[in-house]
Amino acid sequence: MLLSFMVGSLFAANADVGDTWEEGTGGGLTFSTRYYFTLKIVSTSPRQCVIESYSGPKDEGLSWEGDVKFEASYSHGLVSYDVVGIEPRAFAGAKITSVDFEDASNLTYIGDYAFNNCTNLATISLSNATNLTSIGNYAFSG
Repeated sequence: MLLSFMVGSLFAANADVGDTWEEGTGGGLTFSTRYYFTLKIVSTSPRQCVIESYSGPKDEGLSWEGDVKFEASYSHGLVSYDVVGIEPRAFAGAKITSVDFEDASNLTYIGDYAFNNCTNLATISLSNATNLTSIGNYAFSG
């Protein structure tokens, strides 16, 4: 029974719309600095997710002020989900300086207030976001 549970978790076979998971990404050359964000499944066929929220570093005492780089898809278990959107207020107030979507070809929307009050944000690279059709109200205000 334990093996069955482990295999099921590994393949995320029971993943449903609305399920979330947290991803952590290394901070360049400083391996101890990591920033975290939460992804939410919005479709299982096709496999799609959105960036729901950003929580910054988990290590106590660290303050992430820097660049954030995202991939076009992330894995939940062994199942890969394409990133199709950024939820409203996902990065509101974050102390980030730039956002780069390495291959944002699946990104279709950026929600209302997504980067609101990110006062250090100087650059956002969406050059590969060829399917981007909607940028929400006040997405980059503040």
